Amino acid sequence: MHHIVLALEGFFPENIGGTEHYVLNLAKELRELNYHVSIVKPTKQEQIYKYQYEGFDVHCFPIAEKPTVKQLNGLELPGGIESFIEIIKNLMPDFFHLHSLGRALNTQHIKVVSELGIRTIFSAHLGSNLCVRQNLMLFGKSQCDGLIDKQRCLACFINKQKKIPAIVAKPIAIIINKLLSNISFVSKYPAFRIVDYKLEQLAFIKKYSNVNIAIGNWLREIYEINGLGNAYTIKPGIDKGFVKHQGLVKKNNHKINLIFVGRMHPLKNLDLLINVLKRLPAKFDLSIVTIPFAEEMSYYHKIKRLYNALGYQNWFENITSTQVAEKLEESDVLILPSQFEVAPLVILEAFAKKIPVIGSDYIAIKEMVQHNLNGLLFKNGNSKSLKEQLLRLIEEPGLLQSLRQNIGPVRTFKEVAAEHDGVYRSVL
Repeated sequence: MHHIVLALEGFFPENIGGTEHYVLNLAKELRELNYHVSIVKPTKQEQIYKYQYEGFDVHCFPIAEKPTVKQLNGLELPGGIESFIEIIKNLMPDFFHLHSLGRALNTQHIKVVSELGIRTIFSAHLGSNLCVRQNLMLFGKSQCDGLIDKQRCLACFINKQKKIPAIVAKPIAIIINKLLSNISFVSKYPAFRIVDYKLEQLAFIKKYSNVNIAIGNWLREIYEINGLGNAYTIKPGIDKGFVKHQGLVKKNNHKINLIFVGRMHPLKNLDLLINVLKRLPAKFDLSIVTIPFAEEMSYYHKIKRLYNALGYQNWFENITSTQVAEKLEESDVLILPSQFEVAPLVILEAFAKKIPVIGSDYIAIKEMVQHNLNGLLFKNGNSKSLKEQLLRLIEEPGLLQSLRQNIGPVRTFKEVAAEHDGVYRSVL
């Protein structure tokens, strides 16, 4: 029996986002393949402790409530790394698979694990893992190729943070990059090392990660353009229990029932959707299924105000996976206006229920949604384009049914785990 540690920045029951669901489902299926699976995560409690979740040991190492600015920018080792090493030395797994790249778990952890002789694997789940802007939109206007470049990335970051034009941000970035060779400047303004730190993390992955897994072909291309070798694509799946048909009847209110499932983050671009719905005939209903997070409450309150102002009454929070499946079955179309995604599992969950998807043409979404086949795509961030696609559902009889019929079978995490097993064995 092989022992594997899956490491991430948060886990159930305290954290319940997309990465947590991915890791939990992967862990369950790896267990079916006779793996001994342990979870490792940080905690803001003051000492190492362990708890169980769905039969898995979850090992927690303490970190400070807030990291120092120098830790955030790679000038100091991440907090709690000594306790992390203690846990890994006690476990001594065959494999260590890192699913986060943040302030509490990062490439320093891959390094120390590798130096213990343990085989290491890395998977990126968030845009911030590879992009300082977080959304891989070059200067906020066009799809970036993902190459981490010291000059271009810093200019793009300044353009976003300071809200100044690219033509101004570019020369500022040149000056700052020259100043970064001065130790006293770096000590005083460590945040300007953001791109340098990203490049350092990339170098650590190249050196200390045995294999790198991409959850989409587009992400693998970014790995490769940045020189990350031993890259494999393993596309996501869904919990096999989610595929089961509940036999629910769709709402019969003579409207097209749209549903959004996701976090209340500005990158989800829900204000674009709601502003478009204001200008459309009253032939659409909108359900929202979300989980409020403390750091996203400002956007949450903004969207809820806009939603309530339109008279909609289907807002759901913190519901179970079974209830999410029921809400999808009652709906006609999943709507995903996001400016950025990595590999949204909710698309697969909708397809499992034969629900077509309307989404932005962001690269990760259009890899999963085929325009005019199993869904419709609109230009990312473009309200006119979104309006046009929504109106097609009204103006083209039979379109919705045609899209439904073209939805094929959805892969499950049983297949995902089998592919991971093959990758793990390749580095033995």
